[in-house]
Amino acid sequence: MRLATANALEQSNLLREADNMGRNRKGGAKDEEVIRANGDLLTLLSNDPSILEKIYSLLPNLEKIQATHNQHLSIYHEFLDGARDKEGVLETARNESIFQMSLLRGMANLVGKHDPDEKRRQNAPSPPFPW
Repeated sequence: MRLATANALEQSNLLREADNMGRNRKGGAKDEEVIRANGDLLTLLSNDPSILEKIYSLLPNLEKIQATHNQHLSIYHEFLDGARDKEGVLETARNESIFQMSLLRGMANLVGKHDPDEKRRQNAPSPPFPW
């Protein structure tokens, strides 16, 4: 299932252009192309702020993760107590829990690559061993 926001961005070819620019790891994207595509994106988002709002609403946060966990746990216990009719609901809850964790991990990995504190730690000399 695709997000309507992704469809709106794709209709403007912005996702495809950004994806192509991102795949060229040798920096082959011309500045003019990147500036134009970013300007188009800003125009689109300015004209329809609901696009970013929808994306943000789908991102995991502590409350969503907690609610997903609680629902999965509750249905799991009902299933263990003999409510075999809950098997489909349990699978849905399990999949939502996995999705939330996967999404958060993916975001953390992506953001971590650009974290200046993490880059400093990686480049810092190792402390001397105490012995």
